[in-house]
Amino acid sequence: MVLLFGVSSRTYIDAAVNGGPAKRINHSCQGNCETHLTARGHIFIVARRNIKAGEELTYDYQLELADEDQPQAMVLYPCHCRSLRCRGTMAALPKPSRTSLTKASAKKSQEKSTERYDARIGQ
Repeated sequence: MVLLFGVSSRTYIDAAVNGGPAKRINHSCQGNCETHLTARGHIFIVARRNIKAGEELTYDYQLELADEDQPQAMVLYPCHCRSLRCRGTMAALPKPSRTSLTKASAKKSQEKSTERYDARIGQ
């Protein structure tokens, strides 16, 4: 399995090639750490909360998959973190497009409008 950390559109870090100690930090959908990318392309792993001695360090990988791999995310990169908010995959779930949000919002607004109209005419 090859996991890359994208620093820019042309620069990726492959933990399998000269990776530092951070390559041992595992994935969790509710990780106790998070990543910060600086403008100079440096990556920092920062604790999100106090971490107990001996506790495993984790962060949410949010792997970006090619569009054709997205439907198979659960199979390609399953997650077994057992956190309360586990997505079941280490992949980032696609964000809903603005058009689908707009259509859903418009439909909901139309339904509320219809409900108010029906209530006024006694139906």
